[in-house]
Order: sequence, then C-alpha cells, then structure tokens
Amino acid sequence: MNDPTATPIHKFADESLDSPTGTFQNSLSTIIPWKDKLVNFMSYVKYQKDKQTLTVSPGNYMENFGFSNFDKISQYTISKTLEVNHSASVGFSYRKWTFTPEFGLNMNFNNLKSVITGEVSNNNYFLGSDRQNDMDWNEVMPYTQVGVNFKSQNFNLNLTLPMNFYGITYKDNIRQNYLDKSKTVFEPNLFANLDFASFFKIWAFANQSYDFGNFGFLYGGNMLTSPTNLQKRFSDNIEMPEYLSRMIGSRLEYRNPLNNLFFNVRYNYSTNKRNLIESYKTNGFISELELQSKENSIKTQTEGAEIGKYFPKFKSNLSISGTNTDSNSFSYFNSDLRESANSRQTLGIKFNNTYFSWFSLDYNINLNWSKNTNKNDNTVFKSSGWNHNLAAYIYPSDNHTFGFNWDDLSTKASGQNFRNSFFDLSYQYTWVKRKIDFEFKWLNIANRKVYETVNVDVLQQLVTTNQMYIRPSQFMFTVKFNFK
Repeated sequence: MNDPTATPIHKFADESLDSPTGTFQNSLSTIIPWKDKLVNFMSYVKYQKDKQTLTVSPGNYMENFGFSNFDKISQYTISKTLEVNHSASVGFSYRKWTFTPEFGLNMNFNNLKSVITGEVSNNNYFLGSDRQNDMDWNEVMPYTQVGVNFKSQNFNLNLTLPMNFYGITYKDNIRQNYLDKSKTVFEPNLFANLDFASFFKIWAFANQSYDFGNFGFLYGGNMLTSPTNLQKRFSDNIEMPEYLSRMIGSRLEYRNPLNNLFFNVRYNYSTNKRNLIESYKTNGFISELELQSKENSIKTQTEGAEIGKYFPKFKSNLSISGTNTDSNSFSYFNSDLRESANSRQTLGIKFNNTYFSWFSLDYNINLNWSKNTNKNDNTVFKSSGWNHNLAAYIYPSDNHTFGFNWDDLSTKASGQNFRNSFFDLSYQYTWVKRKIDFEFKWLNIANRKVYETVNVDVLQQLVTTNQMYIRPSQFMFTVKFNFK
C-alpha cells in the first residue's frame, strides 16, 4: 500500500513492549570408567523462541526516521535459537601435576525476523525492505584443549591450552548478503598464585581470546532499539567481525588473622584489536548506527586497592576500596573518525555490624567520577554519581524478622542531576515445624513512579537523560516452602 499523506501532530512518544519467550533445555553428564581412568561425557541442548512487539506513538522528533506521518509505529520481531554442546574429558595425574585433555563440539543455529509497520486510522502500512530483516547466523565450533594444573604447598598453577576452530556463517535472506569465517585459533589462559611471607599471596593471570561476533551482531535492515535509536549493523564491503583480546594482570594480597587486617592491590592491562568500527549519523538527538570496516585498537588499564579490618569487640567489618580506569574508544560520527580518552575513578565503603544478636546492619556506598575527552577537538564531558544501600534487620525471636532497605542512586552530568530514593519494609514469619516462610513486603514506600539517569557520549557530543516508569508503591505477600 502507498504511504498516507495525512500528517497528525504529536508532541511526545509513548512506548510499550510485549516480549514473551519460550525455552526448552536439557543437560546430561555421565562418568564412564575406562581402564583405570574416568571419562566425563557432557551434553547440553537448548531451544529458545522469543517474540517481541515494540509499539511507539511517534512524536514530531521522529520525522527524521520518516515516522511522523503515522499514528503508531510497530516493530515485530521473532528470533529462534538452537544450541547443542557435546564434550568428553579425562584426567591424568603424575606427582603434583594433573593433565586433563578435552574434546568437544559446540553448535549454534539462529534465525531473526523483524519488520516495522506504520498505522494510520487502524490501517497498517509496510515501510519498505530497508526496515525488514530475515537473517541466519550459524556456528559450528569443534575444539580440543589440554588443562594443566600444578599444585604444591605454596604454589598453584592452572594453564588451559585450547585449539579452537570457528566456522561461522551469516546470511541475509532478503538482500542476499552472505559472509563466512573459518579460522583455527590458539586461545590460552593462565592463572597462578604463590603464598609467601606467612600472610602474603601474589596472583598472576593472562589470556588471549578471539571474538567473531554472535547472533544479532550483524543485520542489514533497520531496527528500533529504542524510540530514538534506529540501527543497521551492516554496510557495503563489510567483513565478518574479528576481535583479538589480550589481557595480563596481577594482584598482591595480605590477610592477617591475628590482627584481622587485610588489603590488596591489583593491576590489569588489556588490548582489543578490532577490524570493525561503529558509525553514527545523527540529526538532533536521533541517531542511526551501522558498522564499517576499519582497523582500530582499544586499550584499557585499571589500578585498584582495598583495605579492611574486622573489629571483634564490636563485631563489625569495615573496608575501603578504590579504582582508576583509563581507556580509549573509536567511532565514526557523521563520516568523521573520532577517538575518545576515558577516565573513571570509584571509591567504595562497606560496613557490617552484628553486635546485637537481635539486630544486624549492612551499609555500602559507592562514588564515581568520569571524564571523557574527544581527542579530535578536545571537547571534555564530566559526570559523577553515587549510590548507597542500607539494609537493617531485627530478629525479636527465631520466628520473626523485620527488615528495612534503603537504596539511593544519583547521577550528574552537564548540570543535570537526578536522584532516585527507594525504601522497602518487610516482615517474615517462619513456621519452623512445617519449614514454611510467610513474607509480607511494602515496596517503594516513597511511591516513586520514574527512575531517571543521565548518560554522556563524548564521541557524539550528546548528553541524554533516560526516564523509566516503574511500579508505584505496592504490597506483596509471599509463601516459601519446599517439597522435601
């Protein structure tokens, strides 16, 4: 049918989502004697079908998507997944060494169908094949690996040496696009720790892994991922994704049971070499995304420390932790390649007290600060936030428990500040003889109806606010029991 010419006026967009899902899965594990060894066979099968209907009453701002001529936009999505995994392993020991060879086959078959339609006066209109998908993503991955473990009194080593074959195909049944990837890769993983000087322990770990994408990574037709975000994860001359990640790290730990003191310091460094890059096109705060073939590398460095102590006289635990993370990222923005430098710091405090047998208290608070810099024009965006949780419980007797929870979350960016406070009360009665718990809760006592956050995207030079409507204040009654 032809597009209608009437143009209703809308100021806001209302969104609703219906997302039923159905899943069947079965797992089997058995051990079979073989000579003087035991062979472990494992099998896992899962089938899942998801349906999703996203309905939006478009506002004027959606005219950039071509949706302003409609009373309502609907996106219908169906995805099907069949996952089959089989493996067999056996262990061999020699003195302090253990070797565990394993063979396996993992298979994954997927299909995604989606379509966007417009409605005017209860008549639906097809919006073209560029807003439609019918794609298959299939994976066949045989592998073989050897696990090596060495354990002595003070030293422990775990090393996994896998050779994995990836056979992946992507097919767009509407546009007749076809991509495939066949590659054998080495993905080792190392983990070791050493105890020394009575109370010290040092950890070391390293790994290398490949990522060739997964179901939903590529699709050639536009899809609404939100009322303001239209995505197409494909472009001409695109390649199959191939991301190579490498990571090394270490942690020094101290635990002294004599004075109940502990601390640790840690360091991680990782790189991610990629052959694809995200490309954004924006008009106002409407954004479209697709993928482009472009070599780029992301580097991330994290330092962290934590110190804590238990005070037996007061039956209290207190700990303080902090982290610093520096990273970079790349994307195309309106055909311009941009790089950002990102820095984030966190500070956390935890407190726990059980001094009274009839009362317990847990309190956690986390603060964070972020700085994102667009290296092309030195634009800087800063944001900060904090959240805390207080949980207090009173036990007047073995059968009765009264609880109070207070969650508080705050975000701030570019002069916008949102705070979300939630309070809950609970009472639980335990029928010991029958092993039945009766619980009564009063949730969201403050009757908040909206949860609000602020997000910063320095590459797109956007500061967006999100509002999620949540359930108002409500009462809940629960009965918990078992059949044993």
